[in-house]
Amino acid sequence: MMNHNDDNIGEGQLSQDTIMAKDELVDISSDIEKKQEVDGETALFYQTEKIGKIKQSGHSYNYEMADGFEFKNEKFYKHTQNKKKEYPQSYVEGCDMGWC
Repeated sequence: MMNHNDDNIGEGQLSQDTIMAKDELVDISSDIEKKQEVDGETALFYQTEKIGKIKQSGHSYNYEMADGFEFKNEKFYKHTQNKKKEYPQSYVEGCDMGWC
């Protein structure tokens, strides 16, 4: 015998399944400032936050980025999460026998 926990959703409430977080990349390349550090590396800043650094290795450059930031295809990106509400397909969705 299976045991199911059915959560009743009251009027005006959304279940956790109806709110989805979507990870998006926002191009912040035009907002990046580069500052030379004492050790010869270049620090990367977004607004006032240090988000990474550039290390030179021979003729190539290595980008070390902080969590939530990314460098790819010669652009800098910030990860953001947008919560998108998904509404029931009908007013009786999630109701027992169509009665709320």
